[in-house]
Amino acid sequence: NEQINLLHSSLIAVHQARSVKEMESLLFHALKKSLYLDWIRIIFNTQSNLNQILESKDQHKILKLPILTSSKTPGIILFARDSRRPFRAEDEELLDQVSEAVSLSISRLIALEESEAIKAQWETTFDAFSEPLCLIDKKQQIIRSNHAMVIATGRPYKDLIGKNPFEIMLSSQSKDIEQLTPPFRRRVDISEDGTQTIYDIFCQWLTDSPQEDYRIVIFRDVTEEARLEKHALESAKMAELGIIGSSIAHELNNPLGGMISFLQLMKMDLKKENPLLEDVVAMETAAKKCKDIIESLLGFARKEGENSESSFFVEDAIHHALKLVEIQTKSMGIQVHWSPQNKTVRVLGNQNQIVQALRNILQNSIEAIERRRTKMDSTGAIGHIHIDTLVKGRHIFITLQDDGDGIPKDALPKIFNPLFSLKKTGLATGLGLTVAFKIINEHKGHLEFSSQLGAGTTARISMESLEL
Repeated sequence: NEQINLLHSSLIAVHQARSVKEMESLLFHALKKSLYLDWIRIIFNTQSNLNQILESKDQHKILKLPILTSSKTPGIILFARDSRRPFRAEDEELLDQVSEAVSLSISRLIALEESEAIKAQWETTFDAFSEPLCLIDKKQQIIRSNHAMVIATGRPYKDLIGKNPFEIMLSSQSKDIEQLTPPFRRRVDISEDGTQTIYDIFCQWLTDSPQEDYRIVIFRDVTEEARLEKHALESAKMAELGIIGSSIAHELNNPLGGMISFLQLMKMDLKKENPLLEDVVAMETAAKKCKDIIESLLGFARKEGENSESSFFVEDAIHHALKLVEIQTKSMGIQVHWSPQNKTVRVLGNQNQIVQALRNILQNSIEAIERRRTKMDSTGAIGHIHIDTLVKGRHIFITLQDDGDGIPKDALPKIFNPLFSLKKTGLATGLGLTVAFKIINEHKGHLEFSSQLGAGTTARISMESLEL
């Protein structure tokens, strides 16, 4: 009965222990009085203090028993008492049973340590993801999220647990995603308060077991990537337009040159009183205007190095930009008011890029005028673009004002956002104002807009001029 009670108390001590040191202590307190023990040591093969302990053999009688785990011998357990009290056979039998219990318990502790290590590695890996990531159950409630999701949502970790991640991240567009069956990937475009965010959403089963319906969900923010893709597409479109415009311009330049030459010959042969002279002069003027437009297209399409900088006249850039939109303004009956100053202003930079920026702003004005005309069912009264230049010290100020439909006050700060547009869904949004802002900013200039809804918009450009 005494041995059974000792074995029982030993088993309780062993299984209550959460570490090897605690196991030694609890086991020693359970056995020391009945077995007259002085100490108990559990030593693993990786430890080097066994010889030092065995040197005390003169003072103690030491019973050494193996610790067996998974058919291996990771170490030994030592029971020591006064050398005048040798271990009896029944003592050794009892302690042998205790060592078996210790072996089982150490196996449990090793497995627990490995599990804790794996858990720590998994959590570190989980939090290492830079994209918002979470685990959800069959009710689509978060059971674990990483640090990136805490930052993306602005909520504490505790507030995320038990919440629906799609509702938190996608707001009103969450219902369509919640109904999808994993695995799936979807791109969702979210617009709130004028700010657009694009997410690529990945959802996958965590396990193959239908009883454990756990899923892993990743929200990858691809807003910047989408902007770059759109910018690359716009650049490709502009490159193609340049190639096409250049080809057309070259094809038209030669016959136009011939037409102008023959018209000039006809004009030389006609006397001043001839009624046909006025028509020939008008045809020559029109042909020269076409030639100017083609030369503007050639200049716009001409490829120059990104660092190609030289000085040019602001008036020339405005003139070329107006030539590029002249066909549109004439066909739509839009009047362009521009009176260049007698004093020409020279600036440093890439003329073709400034022409592109001015052309994009003018195109924006043309489209705004067309929208207002459509809303008011009017053509003649609406359709004016005023261009003014002003020199102050070392700076040139260019103002472009239209009487289009204007820009809402809350949308004005967002017009340079490449993913924001006032156009209706289905129409090409383009990157006109974004490109214009970028070009002028690269030329160390400044572009700003002011607008009154329903009355028109004013664009103001300031650039540093060169002293002549």
